[in-house]
Amino acid sequence: MVCAYLSRMGHHVIHVDTIGFDLVLVYEGQSYRVQVKSSKSVETNSCQWHSITPGNVANKRWFGPRDADLIACYHSVFDTVVFVPVLEPLCQVRLPLNQVRAAGIGEASLAAAVKKLCRNNPR
Repeated sequence: MVCAYLSRMGHHVIHVDTIGFDLVLVYEGQSYRVQVKSSKSVETNSCQWHSITPGNVANKRWFGPRDADLIACYHSVFDTVVFVPVLEPLCQVRLPLNQVRAAGIGEASLAAAVKKLCRNNPR
């Protein structure tokens, strides 16, 4: 879904499905490793995405800057994608419900995530 979404937005994206990331995205002439997470969780004020180690629901897998550059948080209930830069190790992403539901959040969050990533990690 995220690969199709990015392609519809006019971006070059390749599905690779390797350890640490699922896609390679070319955005404004730079390539970014993208880890995709999906969720259907809806709480009162937020939505969340977890990284679970395969075969062991009790263990959460941590993703850091060595694994991926961006996390694409796909929400199946709202059919939206929100991009988050990977600046430090994390195993969970929690976003405000109004942000996840916002129409057009994908392109805006992608631009903001890349800008924040580049500001913290100049190439």
